[in-house]
Amino acid sequence: MTLTAGALQVTVDQNRCLNQRIRKASCQKCQAACPNQSVSVGLSNRDVSINIADSCTSCGLCAAACPAGVITVLHKPPKLELKNGTVEIVCSKQQLDSAVDCLGMLDAYGLAYIGMKADQVIVGLDNDRCDKCNPGVADAVKQTIETANIVLHKLGRPKVQLVLRHSEADVRIKRRELFAFCFSRAKETLLELLPLSLNQGKAYRELLIESIAQRPEQRGALDLSPLFWGGKVNDECDMCGICVRGCQSDALTTTSTEADGQRQLLHNQSKCVGCKVCMLLCPRGALQITPELSNGRLIGSQRPVVLTSKKCCNQCGKVLTAGNLLVCEQCSQARMPYRQSIY
Repeated sequence: MTLTAGALQVTVDQNRCLNQRIRKASCQKCQAACPNQSVSVGLSNRDVSINIADSCTSCGLCAAACPAGVITVLHKPPKLELKNGTVEIVCSKQQLDSAVDCLGMLDAYGLAYIGMKADQVIVGLDNDRCDKCNPGVADAVKQTIETANIVLHKLGRPKVQLVLRHSEADVRIKRRELFAFCFSRAKETLLELLPLSLNQGKAYRELLIESIAQRPEQRGALDLSPLFWGGKVNDECDMCGICVRGCQSDALTTTSTEADGQRQLLHNQSKCVGCKVCMLLCPRGALQITPELSNGRLIGSQRPVVLTSKKCCNQCGKVLTAGNLLVCEQCSQARMPYRQSIY
């Protein structure tokens, strides 16, 4: 589904929706993020519908909130300029040639990525104009900055600075004094600073992870919550593989060796978006995915970690509980008539 909101287009890919894959996910993050009540998520017994009303202002908050990349806001390619180590970000209502149509399109991954590239990041927010244009966006932007700053602090980088303005006179004064460099071309332009789409968490995640990988000194064994997720498995896991089949981001995988029947469940934190579909699918409640389990070294190296390793039947995949057997008792019994027939 595609609709036009102002000068921008909003597209919805319902096949990517978490609710489409598992109904009990009951995800309504896009609906909750919309300040205009323009997004509605319908959950019936058979169908999932995501509807966007004509009142949509294409602020991008719904797209930034969705962990599955269901909603996309198409807009002009961004071009953020770096001068003297500083990047300033304002919306197009404050500055006509701004790279960002609405600050709501920025998510914490994007801001953290910019913070890894620039020595100083300044976000200019006009409370009065913002409340009139897109009520609710200002509060969301403040929360996004706070989240990004948590991770930047853990990585030893300067925090994103928020500059608030409350009146037209105040806007003119501060724009001259603080953002004077916006009116002259910067010597160094970071054309790669942001991906072409300002609302796709996956693109931001990839760029941020690459930045972390390029700074080995900042890849210590620290958690990078709340932007990244780690996992663990308890002894109830029977290696059924449902979690792997349900993971849309390929963060969960299994490996096995026929020689000894050993099977491993692996989790790649650099790919995990924290949708928790795997947890909902697990029939034994054996899997846990939380930000507190994230690990900077694993994320930077993009290396999967082994959550559990068990010896499994070579025939049916069932976990073996005893001895050096390669086949479980049930499969062994099923093969007995065949073995007797050939002797």
